[in-house]
Amino acid sequence: MNTAAVIVAAGLPKYDSVPAAMFKVGTVTSAQHVIASIQKAGVSAVFLAVDEATKKLEKQLNSSGAFFIRTAGNALECAKQAIVGLPQHYDRVLLCRADRPIVMPETLNKLLATKADIAVLGSKSRESAFCLLSMEAAEAFCADTSGENLFTVLENLGYKKTLVESRDSGLFTTARKAAQSKADVEEHQDALTRPLLEISVSGERMILDPRLMRLLGLVKNLRSVRDACEMCGISYSIAWNLLNAAEDELGYPLVKRNQGGRSGSGSELTEKGRKILEAYTEFEKAMNEKMQSLYAEYFGNLI
Repeated sequence: MNTAAVIVAAGLPKYDSVPAAMFKVGTVTSAQHVIASIQKAGVSAVFLAVDEATKKLEKQLNSSGAFFIRTAGNALECAKQAIVGLPQHYDRVLLCRADRPIVMPETLNKLLATKADIAVLGSKSRESAFCLLSMEAAEAFCADTSGENLFTVLENLGYKKTLVESRDSGLFTTARKAAQSKADVEEHQDALTRPLLEISVSGERMILDPRLMRLLGLVKNLRSVRDACEMCGISYSIAWNLLNAAEDELGYPLVKRNQGGRSGSGSELTEKGRKILEAYTEFEKAMNEKMQSLYAEYFGNLI
């Protein structure tokens, strides 16, 4: 199923005046740990809900592969805004907080393996902030105006919650507490070890690279270069520099601007732009599948 992860970095507490999502745990921020865990678990569509206090994460995490949705309010309100702001229809939403940095990827795999409308990681005595929602349940939660918490809202609407039991202490370990345990951080870092492949196509100049393809994917869904820039965390001028350089090398346009009219202004991919995006996506998928087996063959006993 097509799953999007929404990590709430906005509306969380601060530690020593530093937003929890930006608190250093080892050598990187708490948010970076959470993003990496989710990506290791196989979810590539990762969206970070940021606010005025955490918008610096857009630059800090620009190369992480995550997207950004600007929100405001408390953590619950920011979660709803981020879900509503997802750029395309997903089947499920993995919802969590950015201040629980050392949850293990294999724990998230257990959650992702469930097919329930609502599933939450935890124990019989305590539930964590990591849950998986069907898009129907997520939309029902977002439509609610009572201000009640997620599970109360959905249980009142008749949804049944499934508990996915786990002994992973990282589910409940805050960023501040994790930062105080070098052993826990090192164990988590070891669990994140994985091969990463970034595919670029170049002639005399760069033609296609991951940043451009992420931009094209968002333009396809949002029909706006400006909105795609905001979600990618790059400036409007940089985006058009990337697009213009690629179009010059390819010899044809990738994006078409619509100037007003009945459907309004905006941007959309040209036919060749869509084909380039589809080809890159399929090529990347095939290369990643091959890479996993090669990694095991060459590095299995070494790392």
